[in-house]
Amino acid sequence: MGTDDLSNRKKHTRAASDVAIITMAYYPDPRKEMEKVRFECALETLYNAKHLGYTIFVSDGGSPSDVRSELRKYATEVFEDTGKSIVERRQSLAGIANSRSNEVIVWQEIEKVNLPHHLDGIVDFISDEAHNGRSQLVVIGRSAEVLGSYPAFQIEFEKENNRGFLHATGKDFDVVCGARAWHKPLTSKYFLQTMPAYAGSWGDTYIPIIDAIKSGEHVTGINVPLIYPRLQKEMEEKYAGQFIEKRRKQTEELVALYHKRMSE
Repeated sequence: MGTDDLSNRKKHTRAASDVAIITMAYYPDPRKEMEKVRFECALETLYNAKHLGYTIFVSDGGSPSDVRSELRKYATEVFEDTGKSIVERRQSLAGIANSRSNEVIVWQEIEKVNLPHHLDGIVDFISDEAHNGRSQLVVIGRSAEVLGSYPAFQIEFEKENNRGFLHATGKDFDVVCGARAWHKPLTSKYFLQTMPAYAGSWGDTYIPIIDAIKSGEHVTGINVPLIYPRLQKEMEEKYAGQFIEKRRKQTEELVALYHKRMSE
């Protein structure tokens, strides 16, 4: 396995202020059923992160002003990035976090509600490694006992996606979980680079991992009990058809990207 078990590590949690969480939001009409559920999850994530003391930078892609006002109740800063591509928004956030005093940067999807509660051990690990002269990039995944909280069709596609990553890179990570954390010096080298056209809307969070592996950097997988929000699961199962198509397309594009990038 390519994952690390933090359970036996000495716990001496770094100051939460050493960590910047970067994430994105876009809720053009949260009165609609799907957006309402997602927006409520987003606010819960931000609430959790704020009350744990983390710095949170949010890129908003054009939500109404009242939505941004709600986001600002909990986020450290909300940037109005209407008109920018997803890649431009993510890289802008990484650049902003890189310019601040935070030692560790975390990328996560804004609807991963309980992830902030599981960052302390990951942050300690990255900080300890940095103290020993090793800049770490951590691929945050999900522990096996929580996979039942996710829609079954999602897990099947994501297992296929992770197998594709393993076959291409030799690393057994839950890479499709999507969350990453890294020591700040790695930002400019991997997360601010110009992305190839084939990166699409998803590849810019995967290419830095592949490039770091190819360059011999310290890349570690750490799994945490990241439970899927119950209402989000119910909503996605209700509209399973469109979500299945999204997962199929994502899996096909990313598996092809893994092999292409590794061969370059």
